[in-house]
Amino acid sequence: MASGFALIFLLFQWLLIFLPSSSLPLCTDLRAPIKVQNPLEFCSEYNNGSTCCDSSRDLQLRKQFAAMNISDSTCASLLKSILCATCDPFAADLFRATTGKQQQRRTLPLLCNSNRAGGSHSSKESTTSFCSTVWNTCKIISIPNSPFAPSLEGGAGGGA
Repeated sequence: MASGFALIFLLFQWLLIFLPSSSLPLCTDLRAPIKVQNPLEFCSEYNNGSTCCDSSRDLQLRKQFAAMNISDSTCASLLKSILCATCDPFAADLFRATTGKQQQRRTLPLLCNSNRAGGSHSSKESTTSFCSTVWNTCKIISIPNSPFAPSLEGGAGGGA
């Protein structure tokens, strides 16, 4: 009987090994992603499967993007993908959404210069490559109302 409990305990412990390495979809408001009822028009890449945006959030992102008035189409495409990251089913991870008294959310997704442990070498290269691409493409483009503009509360990105 005791060996049966020991076996069950060991099996349970073995299953816990995978818990920290798996991520559950979670939005920045710490709710589960939803299935879209009306297709998203601006962030249409998130129409398949679940998303963290509804049609009103999609419209809000479109207006924010339009207010930036980006003249370069390549830069505009990159910034659109950054804005639409809030619709990603794993947005809580990207924006480091937290619970508790210090509930702060980044205004930009965590993309570059991450101090997070883990991740494969190739994912670090692709992140660096994406960040370099954004910088090299958009560095000389004037972007009014840019999400990259430093805020008065602690610099670009809106929090640590």
